[in-house]
Amino acid sequence: MRDPRRRNRNIGTSASGHGADNRMRIPARWSDASLYWETLRNYVTIEKPLHERQVTFLVEPPRSGHRHHCTVQDTMRVLEMLPPAHVEWLDLVVFRQPTAKQNALAPVWGRLAYWSEIGTHSGTGIFLDAQPVDLVMKWGTSLRPEDQTELERLRNAGFRVEPHSRGYRIHSTPEAIRASQLFETLPHEVGHYVDYMAARATYEWGGDDGRFWELYDGKPSRDKEAFAHRYAADFRRSAESERRIPFPQAYDPDSIRQDGLDPTWFAQI
Repeated sequence: MRDPRRRNRNIGTSASGHGADNRMRIPARWSDASLYWETLRNYVTIEKPLHERQVTFLVEPPRSGHRHHCTVQDTMRVLEMLPPAHVEWLDLVVFRQPTAKQNALAPVWGRLAYWSEIGTHSGTGIFLDAQPVDLVMKWGTSLRPEDQTELERLRNAGFRVEPHSRGYRIHSTPEAIRASQLFETLPHEVGHYVDYMAARATYEWGGDDGRFWELYDGKPSRDKEAFAHRYAADFRRSAESERRIPFPQAYDPDSIRQDGLDPTWFAQI
């Protein structure tokens, strides 16, 4: 039976109407069914064991002035802290390099792909984007309540928030970016899939996969985000209380090279 996620992998993206009224768009080729974040160049493939199964890492070289701020070993360490049932669906972890236009129009720390196809690799994946080494974010003065909450999360991760007349300048450090992606974004994306699995168990969809996706895609985005934020916050509180996080970066050039990667692709912290 064909996995329904393959037919509905655009859920939550512009292909399902999200952001359809935005005037500026990231270009896509009509001849290519791939989503823009599935387009990787010269990536390295690594297999890692996770709770008695294999997860595939796809690592794309960062462009000049960018780095991957989490190492493969760092990412594995956090994933191993999560309950096996919460990550048993995970097939891919992708370290990707956004284009300049993607950085300008759709900057993200990471995302969940309910189904993704990259070369010969496919499945459900978490994507973590390379970030500029001198990242400064500019926010306006009109912040929604959820934006204020996000601003506080950034402060807690180590970002320096500088108010000014037109809003805020948010100054990063490699340590702050790593903390945000590793201890916030990664469990947040896992939380989205935990929410999805809970929906499959509770929605009345009668085994009709198309109906289920219609129901789940119709769930308000704010509710999905609230669940994922709670999941990440619960993980962080528990792991901090048990002194499992934060932990020093796993940056071993020899080990990185053994995986076929270049140590200079990663921010050394």
